[in-house]
Amino acid sequence: MTVRSPHRDALRILFVLRAGGSPVESQTAEHALIFKGEARLQAFDFWMRNPDYLAAELLDLFAETQDKSYYEAAQAILDDEEPDLRRVPMVRYFFGAYERLDDALSLLRSRDLVRIT
Repeated sequence: MTVRSPHRDALRILFVLRAGGSPVESQTAEHALIFKGEARLQAFDFWMRNPDYLAAELLDLFAETQDKSYYEAAQAILDDEEPDLRRVPMVRYFFGAYERLDDALSLLRSRDLVRIT
């Protein structure tokens, strides 16, 4: 089991925000990205914390699109034993897994790495 810490959670959330963000044109920020939706952030966080579910989602996308890159990504996750090595449990809530993001986001905000609107 992976040990959780606010700093590790913040780093994971920062990665998710960076990877899933869309470019936004801004005169004040050179490399600004926007990430819309807390539910979407929760889903990305869930897949990061549960690589076996990410692999299953990639296989579903492969079945829909026949894009071999999805299959290869799922295969790599399983070959590297990610589900056994990298799993970080989440609390199951009414509509699925859920984790309060306040601590991680406040750490990122305090260092001006994110802005929440």
